[in-house]
Amino acid sequence: MNNVVSPVTLIVEHDVVIIGDFDVVGDTDVGNTLNVELVGSDEVGDADVGSTLNVELVGSDVVGDTDVGNTLNIELVGSDVVGDTDVGSTLNVELVGSDEVGDADVGNTLNVELVGSDVVGDTDVGSTLNVELVGSGEVGDADVGNTLNAELVGSGEVGDADVGNTLNVELVGSDVVGDTDVGSTLNVEL
Repeated sequence: MNNVVSPVTLIVEHDVVIIGDFDVVGDTDVGNTLNVELVGSDEVGDADVGSTLNVELVGSDVVGDTDVGNTLNIELVGSDVVGDTDVGSTLNVELVGSDEVGDADVGNTLNVELVGSDVVGDTDVGSTLNVELVGSGEVGDADVGNTLNAELVGSGEVGDADVGNTLNVELVGSDVVGDTDVGSTLNVEL
């Protein structure tokens, strides 16, 4: 599930409330937006809970003291369904548990890029996504390749949705991505 293919860049939304510098994630308050890009597969479906997708953080935004390229594990949880959603759909990512994301508070913004050929569609809550930091941005005290655990939460359904649909995702686990408190919210668009 770590196959990397030719990237298919998809720009994410920027309409989320940002508190702090748009280019800096560290030392910012809740509400910042994450920019994500899906590369490789066009689809996000046909995956069971726990399935994995490769996601890379991209852009020049700074999330902490880490170089771009770090990996985050995002797991779909709850009763939400991703279904046959096309690339570009939006996910709400929230940091939870003991994970940290640099010197920023909940809601800091990150640039992420989905990579690999894995499919998420028709997936039940709990599926896992691999998020990797890329570009020139930084994410706290973790080195490139570090992993964070994220879970999809909420009770809504996204299945068979087109680009732009939203899912609730929470980062979980004990991995450290910086000096930020768990619970930060991220808006991720497939």
